[in-house]
Amino acid sequence: MEGGMNVQIRFFLVVAVLVGTLQGCQESAPDATVEKAVAEGAGVVPDGTIDLSGDRAERLLADFTETFEAVWAQGDAEGLAQLYAEDAVQVISSQQLPLYGRAEIQSGLAASFAGTAAGSRISTKTEVAKFLAADIVMGSGTYETKSPSGQILMSGLWSNAWRLENDGLKMLLESAGDYAVDGMDEASAKVSQVMDPQYTGAGADLLNAGVAAYVEHTNAGDLSGVADLFLTNGLQAVSRNGRIIQGRANILAAMSATPAESGTTLSAQGYGYRPIGGDLAIGWGAFQQTSNAGEIVEYGLWGNIWVVTDKGLMLISERAGSYSGG
Repeated sequence: MEGGMNVQIRFFLVVAVLVGTLQGCQESAPDATVEKAVAEGAGVVPDGTIDLSGDRAERLLADFTETFEAVWAQGDAEGLAQLYAEDAVQVISSQQLPLYGRAEIQSGLAASFAGTAAGSRISTKTEVAKFLAADIVMGSGTYETKSPSGQILMSGLWSNAWRLENDGLKMLLESAGDYAVDGMDEASAKVSQVMDPQYTGAGADLLNAGVAAYVEHTNAGDLSGVADLFLTNGLQAVSRNGRIIQGRANILAAMSATPAESGTTLSAQGYGYRPIGGDLAIGWGAFQQTSNAGEIVEYGLWGNIWVVTDKGLMLISERAGSYSGG
């Protein structure tokens, strides 16, 4: 771990120098420099001693998901919880509020296996896998759970962050939600939203500014402004889209093709923010879509992965979706 962090520090120092060198160039230059720090698995390690290739990230995620699916099939909440970091955060659409820490996540899993998920199996597909730093891996894809009789119970999207420990992955942020291409389902919409307090700890200014910018551009109908909050190769895994979208240009095209419902206003707040090494951070919170009459027509959770830049937070991955636990 210590050697990996040294490599990571050296890499981000190089990025910092490049950012300084590029100041005064065209507006997109700082973004291009930041891109070098997170695209293609954080680039090439100078001494070549650490493999940060996409192939290795894919192998690590394949090992993780194989284990995750097998332990899930056993209904083993304790065993599944061991795949999460001690301080992991779980943000999933079947729950109104995030779960914090391995012990709380284990309790949530145990309740699921004793209820609707009893005897179920989960299958996952990874569409994106990459290193963000020497010890940080992100991945995105789809999931599906089936009952013992083969009935589909849940299906949707995920975009998560892991820390590499002893050549294995520990989940830092699990952000997953059921598909909602037609909006929030009627049963869930009838459940009153439960809110956590707004985050006020370290990094709150960064988090609040990032959330406010997203909300402001969205409500103004400024889709280009929303897209510009993503890195050029940023990723969006939003339940309403029903798919993983890669790349700022593709995100903008998707938003333009399916604009937000007219007559609604977006509001959002952060529940938590945590640096995960170098200039990388995770954050999570809640959102609401409100009608002109002041009624909440959709609400849910979001869990994102960011990089901190001289322009503030920029999205590496956005994962958001409506509550589906009604």
